[in-house]
Amino acid sequence: MAEPSKTIVIGGAGFGGMTAALKLERRLRDNPDWNIVLIDKNPYQLYAPALYEIAAIPKEEVDQIGLKSVITIPIADILIGKKIVFVRGEITGCDRENRSVSVRGGKIDYDFLVLALGSETNYFDIPGLREYALPLKRFEDAVRIRDRIERMLAERRKLTLVVGGAGATGVELIAEFSNFICYLAKRVLRSPICPVRLTLIEASDTILPGFDRQIMHHAHKRLTKLGIEIYTGTRISAVGPREIVLDHAKALRYDILIWTGGVVSNSLCAVNEFLQIDDYAFVVGDAAGFVDVKTGKPLPQIVPVVQVQARAVARNIVRVIEGKPKIPFRPAKKYPHVLAVGKKYAIADLIFIRFWGFAGWCAKLLIERRYFLFILSFPHAIRLWLKSIRAYISND
Repeated sequence: MAEPSKTIVIGGAGFGGMTAALKLERRLRDNPDWNIVLIDKNPYQLYAPALYEIAAIPKEEVDQIGLKSVITIPIADILIGKKIVFVRGEITGCDRENRSVSVRGGKIDYDFLVLALGSETNYFDIPGLREYALPLKRFEDAVRIRDRIERMLAERRKLTLVVGGAGATGVELIAEFSNFICYLAKRVLRSPICPVRLTLIEASDTILPGFDRQIMHHAHKRLTKLGIEIYTGTRISAVGPREIVLDHAKALRYDILIWTGGVVSNSLCAVNEFLQIDDYAFVVGDAAGFVDVKTGKPLPQIVPVVQVQARAVARNIVRVIEGKPKIPFRPAKKYPHVLAVGKKYAIADLIFIRFWGFAGWCAKLLIERRYFLFILSFPHAIRLWLKSIRAYISND
């Protein structure tokens, strides 16, 4: 009798899970003994790096259906012709002793498990923050922010908007708002004056903590030029319906508060040097919480890190299947990153070279195209890429 086929289960279809699934599928495509099962609660992959763009595209330029089509990529389109089974559902439990995961009230057995479940917004138990701040983790969050801004600007004729958290998401978001809200003011209020106050609050001593100092300095300079007030070394201690309490009991009034100040991972437990939690289960991305032994710090939560981890896990699973020893995951000293800072302007740090302005913005678009080509067929990837560009520049 033939031996029963074996299964690799991948939980989460974000950048980490999808990269691991596609890499494993390519390596095991000709091996009939192995099946790959991808599980996610959504039927699409969210292109999360562009969420800030969605929150700043006027309704009259792109409707909600159009927005969703440029930032959510149907998993069915990605898996065309692939030896991967997709199961829509949420992993509610994991029995590592018996090697099974619970989904939809049922169970799926696995021989190897890759968890790439991402993270959730962390409100740090700050009183009132969860109740009154708007998060930015999902497509629906971005649309809610966009709609709230348009409605309140039309009603109040002026706006005070605060972003809490000056990591990459907070910086990109508030920079994009500087253009978006002034565009709305001209259209809605018919006014050459932009009646908005934009404030960025960060608990660390600088914006973009963990980034290179030159990048921090250039981004700070760019935000200041855009008229954004920046508070660093400042913590939010409480939030009310229209007022934020800062350190030393200082109060700051707001109309809209958006929170991008932290995430908490969906990690089950700490990983080892192979990104494992046991001999058969691996964790990648935000959920891994991998700490670099050289620096003693967690790795930055950016897409290049997630994808490198996913490739390392896929490689080690194949090596185990082939009877070869695993290779420890060794993080790089630096990872490339492009930071958009309003309009067609971005700061590109590609490790060996740095540049900014329109050239940086073009680098950002090329990185997006590269990813689309990795997960989609050439014509589909190019169509999606061009469609997203048209949407993103609609208020520039």
